[in-house]
Amino acid sequence: MKRMITKLAAFALICTMLTGCASGSRRSRDDDDDDDTDKTEATSETSEEPAETSETPAHTEKSEPTTTTTEGTTAATSGTTADAGDLTLEEAINKPEIKKQFDDQIASLLSNPRYSSVYSNIGWKAEGNTLTYEYYYAQDYTKDQIKQIKASIEGRKSTLLTAIATAKDGCEQSFGIRPEEIAYVYYTKDGTEIVRIAE
Repeated sequence: MKRMITKLAAFALICTMLTGCASGSRRSRDDDDDDDTDKTEATSETSEEPAETSETPAHTEKSEPTTTTTEGTTAATSGTTADAGDLTLEEAINKPEIKKQFDDQIASLLSNPRYSSVYSNIGWKAEGNTLTYEYYYAQDYTKDQIKQIKASIEGRKSTLLTAIATAKDGCEQSFGIRPEEIAYVYYTKDGTEIVRIAE
């Protein structure tokens, strides 16, 4: 039973990661086939698309692998709030079974050209009771294109915040720990932050 609970929590958090990934990848996927002029139009169109939260399981079905991770801290975890005690989200998520699911999913995404052509790296880190997903774009973009990427992601903010709220609820129910914050942070190829969506 405890194993099932931790798998459910991991699934909720992985879905949250995929939602963040989808928010940037569809815009960039449209851009890959067009010239710089068409990139502006593609970016505008994606900010008007319906929420992709319901499509998240479809991304999970695609096989995709390569990885970026965090510390390897481990801790025994239980599905009850009472047993959680002083356990942090960092300790719960870095439990080998959960950490491996995160790492495998990211590796899977980055082995798929659909994502690897957009992102050079996707990472996650849990620190204390916060969880951060990091997306590094694979291509160099002009300042105008970066502004368009930022606007596109910010245009999907409500979808991302809904996914974050769902993941927080899942963590609280499964681990007895409500994350203080879950964030999506997007970076340029050289590591300059473009935009951060968090709650």
